Amino acid sequence: MKFVHIGRLQNAAGSRRPGYLEAHMKRGQVVQIRGMSFVQLSDQDYAAIGEEFALVKKAVSIPFVPKPGLGDAIHRVAGPIGRAIKWPCMKGDGTTDLIPGSPCDRARKLLNKM
Repeated sequence: MKFVHIGRLQNAAGSRRPGYLEAHMKRGQVVQIRGMSFVQLSDQDYAAIGEEFALVKKAVSIPFVPKPGLGDAIHRVAGPIGRAIKWPCMKGDGTTDLIPGSPCDRARKLLNKM
């Protein structure tokens, strides 16, 4: 025999298919133990409900983020410094972006290939 706390069933119902809690109530019997409500089920019914209402697994996709190269690592440190001293390779729009084709941008790309 299994005794499952009703609060635990309510929490678990959020990650199960609809009808999980109702199936326990239908197959089991509600009993009071020390002022708390439990559903009493046979081992077979408990296992059958577990199989019928398997956990809902949500597919998680992780976006591909290329591993930064040496040039990106150096730019991460030197970019804010270049922006603060108004380095000529910087776009000048308040970001740490480099002007495409500038010597600094070419050096960053070259270091990324290493």
